[in-house]
Amino acid sequence: MFYSVLRRISPYPVGLSVLLLTTLSIPTHASQIARIQWEISVNGNSIQESIEKATETGKPIMMYFYNDWCDTCNQLKTYTFRNQHIIDLATKFVCIEITPENIEDPLTIELQKQYNITSVPIILFLDPDGGIIEKFSGHLTPDQLAPIMKGVLKKEAEFQTSLAKTEKISDDPKLNKKIALTYLKRNQLEKATPFIIKMSDDPELNGHIALVYLEREKLEKALLFAEKVFTKDPENSTGLQPQLHLEFGYFYINQGYAPLMDPHRRSDEQSFQKAIEHLQTVIDTYPESDASELAQFYLGVIYAFKRYTHESKVWTDKSFETLENLAKLTANEKLRFQTEALLDRVKYLEHAYYKSIISMDYACETIKDLADLVKNDK
Repeated sequence: MFYSVLRRISPYPVGLSVLLLTTLSIPTHASQIARIQWEISVNGNSIQESIEKATETGKPIMMYFYNDWCDTCNQLKTYTFRNQHIIDLATKFVCIEITPENIEDPLTIELQKQYNITSVPIILFLDPDGGIIEKFSGHLTPDQLAPIMKGVLKKEAEFQTSLAKTEKISDDPKLNKKIALTYLKRNQLEKATPFIIKMSDDPELNGHIALVYLEREKLEKALLFAEKVFTKDPENSTGLQPQLHLEFGYFYINQGYAPLMDPHRRSDEQSFQKAIEHLQTVIDTYPESDASELAQFYLGVIYAFKRYTHESKVWTDKSFETLENLAKLTANEKLRFQTEALLDRVKYLEHAYYKSIISMDYACETIKDLADLVKNDK
């Protein structure tokens, strides 16, 4: 998907596009000989065996998704992963590298789905039970990756210390909430549940439970717990309301998009309208939040979709206006680049669709790919 997106947003060949984005030099000094001891390629283990090693040793996991034909992945391999400091830090992890093209291992597809891997490269940092501690996409230099690895090790050590305390003090509300929140942020609802039971009315916990259910595409349960946040925390003391509205907005975008690919349906106006309501709530009520600019980006996506559901250029104009305003006002350089990329594609798609050069399906798929890329890279 990453390369299909690059082909659509760049006039240059894919390899050159990635090189233009990374503009990195490849070192030629002797330390290139050093290697991270990746469990799969070095020891020949299966993914399952490598995960079991993490459970046995108690080490966190550094899981790297790549493809051999990905230029950015090769930059990581020849530059970042051969840095001696990174190699030393990697010994504190169980390191697993996975290529989506490895169809022989049955866990390959399962893990991509579980961790929503839609592009490469992706580096996941997991606890020994598979909970997500951190997730990063794209290129990272050694100076960028090293503090991340140290931070993950520190977080996991502190969490294990907290868990050990609960064995001695099982009725400490603050400690139980801290552990429950950690499990929820790692998408481990089942492990969080025993610590949540005595705090069922806590808005912060309910908000994170709602986010987990959204991630699992269980809308009714997500709405149930989100409503507890909206009604019991009207002042947004938890700070979760903008994020909840943003995630619901994106969920409904996906629901509205699916019928566009179905020739027998072609439109789900109700889902798009619900998405707009949630996103507009973020923009109007929480304009200073980190979620506000992403809400504007996704409004531009919805308006672009509605161009094809309504066969009216007025929606293209609304998409242009929304995206142009965001590109001018945002101080986030990455979001500005992504917004300008989407704006360029919407303009091209409008022209090509009008000239009958492309189909509606191609136009909508292109827009969705770019929206997903931003979602996974935010």
